[in-house]
Amino acid sequence: MSIAILGGGVAGVSSALALKNKGFDVTIYERHKSEANIGAGIVVWPNATYILEQLGVLDEIKRKSVYPSSMQRFSNTGENLGSIDIEQINNLMGYPSLSILRYDFQRILLSKLNEVGVTIKYEYEITEIYDSKSEGIITAGRSLASSLFNPDPKFCKVRNEKSKNTNYSKVAKAMAQGWSQGLPINA
Repeated sequence: MSIAILGGGVAGVSSALALKNKGFDVTIYERHKSEANIGAGIVVWPNATYILEQLGVLDEIKRKSVYPSSMQRFSNTGENLGSIDIEQINNLMGYPSLSILRYDFQRILLSKLNEVGVTIKYEYEITEIYDSKSEGIITAGRSLASSLFNPDPKFCKVRNEKSKNTNYSKVAKAMAQGWSQGLPINA
């Protein structure tokens, strides 16, 4: 089964790696001219580091990361809401929390994507989607794949109301639910 993923950001690339690891033929369609270099640092919590291990990139991510040990929380008015012991969370979960620059995080994911042979097609804006039983998912008159996965639909011109009738595969639904809930994917 071929799967088209809309968006080459962290969610799209991570999803492509997971689907490729399960044996699917995956292509990513990205609207920008090249990989985006936006964002600052991100914190990767233990449930995500578990997934990064499954994707085969955790060791490289660790090499580029720092390990936060606690986090102080404040309200929007500056009231101290207390601290979180991140090391305690890590011990309970069995995986570390990491802090990494988004640029480094994305570069590692893209390197793995290249290693496993998944293609990103840049400057490919999806403006309409319709399902054809004989040709699979169609966009702008061209067949893309037998299934479609959009990990971040708010950035796609094809809004949920236009794509709600599209025949999303069981695997794509599981991926969307799994990623949004931080669950391991066993498709």
